[in-house]
Amino acid sequence: MELESGKGITRNFSSSGIYFETNRSFSVRQPIEFSIFLKHVDPDHAVRVKCLGKILRVEDNGSRMGVAVAIDSYTIE
Repeated sequence: MELESGKGITRNFSSSGIYFETNRSFSVRQPIEFSIFLKHVDPDHAVRVKCLGKILRVEDNGSRMGVAVAIDSYTIE
């Protein structure tokens, strides 16, 4: 996944939320904008899903932060 300023590794994803790990710091209730690239939908061209959401939970996972987000809206490109 791609964040406004950085990248993250998706661990769990649904139409209503996402959990990812990153080296960036976030705060609970902070708005967030990010993109997810779905490579298996079209093997020749990854589908980009742009999402807006709100951070629900932040966990310290050692060298990375775990971030749970509720997705408020998304567009498919």
